[in-house]
Amino acid sequence: MVIRPACAAGHNYPADADELITVVAKLLLAYPIANVQPYALVVPHNAIQNCGEITAAAYRHLSKVSSVIDQVVVISCIEGESTGIHVPACDQFTTPLGAVPINKCLSTQLQKLPFVVADDTAHYHSARIEVQLPYLQTCLTDFSIMPVLIGDVPSDELSLFFHSLPTSRNTLIILSLDVKEQDIEEADLDEQSLFVSFLEFCNDVKWQIKPALAETEFTDQNVATSFIAH
Repeated sequence: MVIRPACAAGHNYPADADELITVVAKLLLAYPIANVQPYALVVPHNAIQNCGEITAAAYRHLSKVSSVIDQVVVISCIEGESTGIHVPACDQFTTPLGAVPINKCLSTQLQKLPFVVADDTAHYHSARIEVQLPYLQTCLTDFSIMPVLIGDVPSDELSLFFHSLPTSRNTLIILSLDVKEQDIEEADLDEQSLFVSFLEFCNDVKWQIKPALAETEFTDQNVATSFIAH
């Protein structure tokens, strides 16, 4: 069994399991239970001390579907120049809270697309997916993940990828992106392209997207914004 270690622990979030679960739980409990049951979240990949409140504002929406969701697709952009879409070849991702299995069945299905490859290298050098796992491990009960890193991909292939994802109630899609506004004028170009393609996908499948924070829940953390699609 090939296991990807917790590379971001001690940097992007606490390395001690007890401290980590305490920090994440405190962030989540700062918000009331939400009534909206999301199909997808858009959350920042910055360090927990910089954007934990904003990230938790999105994840608190999982409270009513925690026992329903059993597979999570976590998508982000590759750091640096690369082409294609990369899924991991390893079997598990780990954090101080434990191991999370890779959804091999979904991985096999996605690899039928000619621009999707199994490659651990990109995943070992990026924390953008790993930083979402402590929130998922706190909010959900039993689940597998499908980590996906997007390189330089034409818009038509990106659209085909999104439409190849499951949209059933037991599936959650997470975009790990640092965006400040829904029009993301200030975002990284790769993240902007990914977010725009996701918005088009939401429109196609009739999902509504809105900020995870209500105006009355405004936070001083101005690093990024989180969204929910429902």
